Amino acid sequence: MKISKTVTKTYKIASIIPFGKYGDFVAARKKEFGGDGKMKKLCKCFNCGHRFADDEDINAAFMIKHQNVFVCNECADKLRVENEK
Repeated sequence: MKISKTVTKTYKIASIIPFGKYGDFVAARKKEFGGDGKMKKLCKCFNCGHRFADDEDINAAFMIKHQNVFVCNECADKLRVENEK
């Protein structure tokens, strides 16, 4: 016997800005905090789940009443278009 439950949550975004290369972010974190520099929550796009490559450009999404997250270029473009409507 199983129960499957899908929950959808909507988040409001204040703004999305280009952040730079994911590999540069990881290197800076590694230098500052040690370890491998990768954070489990920030290694994938918050919207679609795409895992970032080190040479990939990422975008910072500043959320309202939620922690700030990274999104990929495709999702950032889609979210900007939705915001203009």
